Formats: sequence, C-alpha cells, structure tokens
Amino acid sequence: MEDWILAIHRENPGYSYRRIAALLRHDLKRPIDKNTVARILEKHGLSPHPPNRSRRYQQDPDWRTFLNNHKVCGMDFKTTFDIRCREVFILNIVDHHRRRLIWSRATYNPTAQWIAQQLREAFPFDDARDRIIVMDRDTAFAHVAKNTLPGLGMQVRRTSYRSPWQNGVVERFNRTLQEELLDYLVPLGLRHLNQRLTEYRHFYNTARPHMTNDGEPPIITDNDAANDSDMPQEPERYRLESVNWVGGLHHSYRLNAA
Repeated sequence: MEDWILAIHRENPGYSYRRIAALLRHDLKRPIDKNTVARILEKHGLSPHPPNRSRRYQQDPDWRTFLNNHKVCGMDFKTTFDIRCREVFILNIVDHHRRRLIWSRATYNPTAQWIAQQLREAFPFDDARDRIIVMDRDTAFAHVAKNTLPGLGMQVRRTSYRSPWQNGVVERFNRTLQEELLDYLVPLGLRHLNQRLTEYRHFYNTARPHMTNDGEPPIITDNDAANDSDMPQEPERYRLESVNWVGGLHHSYRLNAA
C-alpha cells in the first residue's frame, strides 16, 4: 500500500495526506489512518500538506447545525476572466447537508432573468420546495429573492452586509473551485468554461473525497472510479489504475489484476 500512496502523491502533488487516505478508503476499499499516510510521505521526504495551502482543522458541527443543514443550500457568484480578459460570472449553488454541488454555470451578463432560469434548471420538479437558500445582498439577487425563489417554494435568507462568513459553505466552495479548476484553466469562452464546470461538478459530486462526509463524495454511485467492496484483500495481486477527471486534472483510483 505504501507504493500506492507514493504513486497517488506523485500523480497529484496538490493532494493532502487526508485526501489520499480518503481515496484509499473510498476508491480502493483499503481503510488507512490519515496519520499513517502522513508518516509514509514524511519517511520519503515528502510533505503531507499541499504546497501553498494553509492548514485548517475541521470541527464536527453540533446537532442543531446537522439538522438545519438537511434543507439549506447556499448561492453565490465566483468571478474569473477568459482568454480575452473579459470578466465571467460563475453562479454556484451548494447543498449544505453533504456539500453537493447543485449547480455551476457561467455567463458574461448575470441578469435577473438569467439567474431565474438557472434556478429553475437547478431545482426541477419541485426539488426546491421547503428548502432554505442563503445568499448575500448582491443587487443581482434582488429580483429572484423577491419573486423567483418564493415562487419555487424556497425560503430566502440574505446575509448581513459585508459578512461572507454567514454564507461560508458556498464561499468555501468558491475557494475550492479556484484552487482545483480555475487556477489551471484559461477559458476560451462561455462554451469552453461551462463544459469544464459540468465535468468538474460530476467529479466533485461523485469522486472527490469530502472530509465533511468522512471521506465519501456527496453522491454515492456505482461507477468505474471505485472498486467493489467484495474484491479480494490481497493487494499484491493488483496494480493501481488511475481514472482521469476533468481532462486529467484530477484522478480517482481503482485496482486491476496485475
């Protein structure tokens, strides 16, 4: 298993020891303590922490927060620039319960009509009913907060002025999106960016380990990125195979017979 840890780190130098442990647990069905992964990396002169990332330690939410998170989602814009230096606005909607990325879509002109249409596509078939959605006081949200969202059956909670921490889940996702996609991408246009956002949303929801979910992705599916839990437990009989996501920018892992 030590060789697997080193191979994953070599292919993904930006992954932390916690994330590598989560990949081994979820993709390969090989539970390993994250501190063991850290020790193995340090033994080979490798840092267990991603470069240029601050170390943050997560605390478990209290019971009230856990219950509230079942119906709450956050919405916010993330900005970037395309190859012609035009500003692009990315609308992100994240579910608080399992950090599922509900929607991620880009536009040059975030009008109220465009935002309303994205909400209808993000929450079809009464999926929005009885939900609470948190957003800041951006004027672009004024119309949908007053008309579209109540019409979909959602309650609106707007944060205080200059208080981004009150919408911390989606703010944290915006940082993740920057670090894991936008830092490596120069969009050629909206079509190019939206294609990559769709690919990243699929990766984020079905393959990316989340510490909030004890290393599981937000959506548990049977896909080619992970192994069957009934696979025999003789690791020396198998070779590590990586599965590419977002054009090879990220990876998940499975085992194949050697």
